[in-house]
Amino acid sequence: WDGFLSKTKTKLILCGSIVSLMIKNVLEKGSPLYGRRTLDLFVEKFSIKEVKEFLGTSEENAVKFYAVLDGIPKYLQLVEEKDFENFLKKILDKRSFFYREGYYLMSEELKDISTFLNILRAIAEGNTKISEISNFTGIESKKIYPYLEILENLGFIKKLSPIFGERNSIYLIEDNFLDFWFRFIQKYRSYIEIDSTNKIIKNVFEEINSFVGKKFEKVCVDFVKKNFDFDVVGKQWGRIPGKGKEEYEIDIVALKKNEKKILFGECKWKEKVSAKKLCKELEEKSSYINWYKKERKEYFVIFAKSFDEKIEEFNGKKVYCFELKDLFA
Repeated sequence: WDGFLSKTKTKLILCGSIVSLMIKNVLEKGSPLYGRRTLDLFVEKFSIKEVKEFLGTSEENAVKFYAVLDGIPKYLQLVEEKDFENFLKKILDKRSFFYREGYYLMSEELKDISTFLNILRAIAEGNTKISEISNFTGIESKKIYPYLEILENLGFIKKLSPIFGERNSIYLIEDNFLDFWFRFIQKYRSYIEIDSTNKIIKNVFEEINSFVGKKFEKVCVDFVKKNFDFDVVGKQWGRIPGKGKEEYEIDIVALKKNEKKILFGECKWKEKVSAKKLCKELEEKSSYINWYKKERKEYFVIFAKSFDEKIEEFNGKKVYCFELKDLFA
């Protein structure tokens, strides 16, 4: 490149889907092209709107398929059954393309895969704090950080801290498909292997709604980032003052620091939600946060499949209510 090609009009374009390989052999210090690249372009997944358009399905189904397949074009291309429940039955089959996909994804990127599998399984089953992951895997807390850092760099997991309180950080599986794979395919693998999916499908249908609800929160957070003017968007959790170990959680908290504006939000994967009831709960939980408490301007935002009645104001605070269809407008 230095001796000849750089002096011509040649454009060298390198593409690859194995992230660790691209970083090590192309981008990292010591690689032949280190310091010579003109542009890094990370190909993003489909947005929720693009998932709906690609599959030609309803808003609700688009969220469900996004929750499981994470906007990956290859995965969406394999969707033949547009009924989500029938799709679940087909995916929970040892002959399905997706049955070993989680394992293959990790094998491409990682060595010592058994340790990483164990860590991801721990997180998928709700062990999100360092101490919980350590107890589940049997790995000392101080030795687990390098594994978590690798998984985070690859985009498999995400370290999440509350807007106020860095010490309460947790780890979540960022990749929707991997999260689904560990929560449902790996969890019920022994049944799937002997073609006994009929014995667990009821449990899957009961658990999947909660799973989709959590991914719906991600969709709502993205909507706030794109459609509201705030500096920081995240969520908040912690102990309720004066209530011992009792905790609270707010799905969305956003700040406009220089204007002392704060937005509190709730996301409900339900029909006919009461906006007034949720605003009352938000008002209570927002009182636990001391950030410019007497000076700040507060706003509420509520997301749901649908509302029994939308409201625009609650106790002097501006309220934004968004139904599922609004997220696709």
